[in-house]
Amino acid sequence: MDKDTRNTLRNVVTNCRQLLEEAVAQVLEGQYGVYPSGRVEDAAQMGHLTPDELAVRERIVTHLEHIQSGGFKPADAADQLIREIAFTHLNRLAAYKMMEQRGLIRESVSRGLKSQGFMFYMADHPADERLWSTGHQDIAYRHFLVWQGEQFADEISVLFSPHDPANFVFPPQRVLDQVLDLINSAELADIWTEDE
Repeated sequence: MDKDTRNTLRNVVTNCRQLLEEAVAQVLEGQYGVYPSGRVEDAAQMGHLTPDELAVRERIVTHLEHIQSGGFKPADAADQLIREIAFTHLNRLAAYKMMEQRGLIRESVSRGLKSQGFMFYMADHPADERLWSTGHQDIAYRHFLVWQGEQFADEISVLFSPHDPANFVFPPQRVLDQVLDLINSAELADIWTEDE
């Protein structure tokens, strides 16, 4: 990989991480009451969450407490949680892109919501096809990305663990689209099959 390509890749990764970290922080705060300061809203204040979402929130809070138990201050622990979730999303998207280019999986991220693998997935998952047809394409696509990861959870458990907070804290689709645009940029078209 030449120097220009490395620099382009470095810039793309930096931009993707910034987009994802900002979005994850907003989701953690706005939906789950977990603030960048490390403050956590009382569960009683989370009346807008469904029972399943409350269970997800409990997992997130437990993970945050685990990070804090390593000697992190609350704000540093929250920052670590945000970075972990964002970095996991970025690594997963890059892994899907590499697997696509090597013919190991159907197209999953190259065209985002219009990717061929996603269309095939919906044909086998009627509930997600209903989500798609009723204007909830983003939720169906999230389900697809989690499902795709589950296919590799046994082989690559570090990246695709079903218990990872990244399975439950997704950036909004507009941010995911921006990240995918960066990953799928013409300048990076030739790098995805390189071992490096």
